[in-house]
Amino acid sequence: MYDHEDEEKGMIEISPDKGGRSLAKRSERNIQAYLEQENSGDNQTESGIDFKALWAVIVKRKWTAITFFLIVTVSATISSFMMTPIFSSTVVLQIGREESNIVKYEDVKTSSSLSPMSEFYTTQHEILKSRLLASRVITKLDLWNMSDSKPNGSNGENEAQSNEKYRDRVIDSFLQGLTVSPVRNSMLVKVSYESANSILAERISNIIAEEYVNLNLERRMGATTYAKAFLGDQLEQIRARLEESEKELAAYSRSLGVVKDNNSSEISTDSQVFNDYTAALSQIEQERIKAESIYKQMQRSGGASLSVVLDNPVIQLLKSKKSSLEVEYQESLQIYKPDFPLMLQKKGQIEEIQRKIDEEVLSIKKSLQINYEAVKAEEEALRAKRDEAKELILSVQDRGTRYSVIKREVDTNRQLYEGLLQRMKEVSVAGGVGLNNISVIDRARVADHPIKPKKSLIILIFSFIGMIGGIFLVLFIEMLDDTIKGAAAFEKIFSLPVLGIIPELKIKQELNQPNHIHTENMNSRSVISEAFRSLRTSIQFTTSEGAPKVTLFTSARPSEGKSTTSLSVAIQFAQAGKKVLIVDLDLRKASLHKVLGISNDWGITNYLAGDAQPAEITRSASIENLYIVPSGPLPPNPAELISSGKMFSFLSLAVDKFDIVIIDGPPVLGLADAPLLGNLADATVLIVEAGVTRVEHIRDALKRLKSSHSKIIGGVLTKVNTRHSSYGYDAYYQYGK
Repeated sequence: MYDHEDEEKGMIEISPDKGGRSLAKRSERNIQAYLEQENSGDNQTESGIDFKALWAVIVKRKWTAITFFLIVTVSATISSFMMTPIFSSTVVLQIGREESNIVKYEDVKTSSSLSPMSEFYTTQHEILKSRLLASRVITKLDLWNMSDSKPNGSNGENEAQSNEKYRDRVIDSFLQGLTVSPVRNSMLVKVSYESANSILAERISNIIAEEYVNLNLERRMGATTYAKAFLGDQLEQIRARLEESEKELAAYSRSLGVVKDNNSSEISTDSQVFNDYTAALSQIEQERIKAESIYKQMQRSGGASLSVVLDNPVIQLLKSKKSSLEVEYQESLQIYKPDFPLMLQKKGQIEEIQRKIDEEVLSIKKSLQINYEAVKAEEEALRAKRDEAKELILSVQDRGTRYSVIKREVDTNRQLYEGLLQRMKEVSVAGGVGLNNISVIDRARVADHPIKPKKSLIILIFSFIGMIGGIFLVLFIEMLDDTIKGAAAFEKIFSLPVLGIIPELKIKQELNQPNHIHTENMNSRSVISEAFRSLRTSIQFTTSEGAPKVTLFTSARPSEGKSTTSLSVAIQFAQAGKKVLIVDLDLRKASLHKVLGISNDWGITNYLAGDAQPAEITRSASIENLYIVPSGPLPPNPAELISSGKMFSFLSLAVDKFDIVIIDGPPVLGLADAPLLGNLADATVLIVEAGVTRVEHIRDALKRLKSSHSKIIGGVLTKVNTRHSSYGYDAYYQYGK
């Protein structure tokens, strides 16, 4: 079996004075440098962010990030083009603080107290956004059908409620498109409306301005409305009295048959007195009408809107203090609860000021009432005096005197009527002119371009989100990835040394071509050759006696590179002058015979089954000092053959005849073969595919191997992607089994 003396003579021994020791030292330095670089990367991660490692992760999973980026960007682009374009039209209003008093009738017009500037403009802005103004605009443009949901009440009450809710929905929908933007440090306000219809947006903006002006006029003219109505009633009464007195004068003149000279200078003292009383009565009656008008208006409005109340400096001061306290109370309400002592104190101060305001208003109301009653009493007194003078004249005059009295009554009524008519005109003019403090500066125009959506901005923002999201996605995927990627991680988790790091190499030749592994290992400048030499060196220094006699190469799962690694290590030992035997004991999926291009008709299974002798199954490889025992026909019961005594005898015989025996074993998980071989071998090396093999799989494999008392000397990382790591290998080489 092992009579190959001529080959033994050519075997190269590693001795202190030969090149083998220097090669071993160089290989050892390489592997130590790789491990130091790996550890330094971990130290960098512990001390701070390893941006180089992050970049490596991003480049590694670049297609995931690019796909996420494209999905987000394309989705945003499609969505932006599918959005309904929104147009906006803007009308610019000037809201003046003071009124334009073109025609001044201060005695007729009811002036309002001046509120603080910010409060005034805030009020105007809220009016522009009010539901009342919105309802007026909707009604004027007949937009009540703008909502898709129509009211559908079943009975009268439900229908009314449904209609009210429908109106609320329409108004809410209308207000969503309205924007009120005050121009800073000016009296200008921009009122914009957004709609999918540019023409409708322009119409709504202009109608809002018009209705706001009308609403303001109606509100400001409301103070004179009651006075006009009251004067109208008084005017009708005086007109009726004038007509009645004129008819009476005409009838009396006809009955007398005379015509009294209106310009007669023969006026008695009594007549003069009567005329004076009549004139005074006419004047006091006008004063009484004015006082009565104010008194009636006070009763109607409670007195709060009267000019004499609003212009009162005490009330203005109290209102100013109350407004300031209310602002402070609202601001404090954001910090304290209503029942907080400070809040109760402020509320008490507000109530106290309001009480003083009410007292002042009540005092003014009483003053007005007293004035009205005094004027009325004076009118009644004058009327009584006039009647006395009249009776005196009647007593001394004949029937002709009656004519003068009636004529004067006619004159009085005419004078009173003309005065009331003039007053009515003044009130009308004062109520309709000089009250409008709002004007339209720029009317809204039809927009040429939509303001939304801003497609470029949307695409830009979502492109940035897609880019950042893609980066976070790949980092999240990497965080969830529990595979072993580097030597430092393997050593830290499993407390085992990494014996070798094999870079990934894409070989164009197929596995059934036997020369590709030989070519790589025979080339001393090859990256793969250097990596396996480093692995060989590490195995040599695992024990004080040198490399273990029998070494098992296994892995947690299939296709991790154990067969390639075991064969390559065997080649390296053979090149170093060792007599090496490699045994293919993967009796479920043998592959060494395919790699080396030899027949698998006879192998270890023939020996274990008793059909062959060791010399019959041992074959010389094409490399000097390298021998192989193929698997042979695959048996149905590999574990029973491996656990037999013949397996132990074979290994014992192999150890006697060869310097190194390497076993290419099966995967650990799911099979009993590897633990059995680990028990027979002097050392076990676990092959781990970097970036593929999970931590749990490795942990389970080590647990099974340790349970069979296997001596695990370390692990080997295979198929390491050197493009994004710093292991020192040529970055353009990649490894493949």
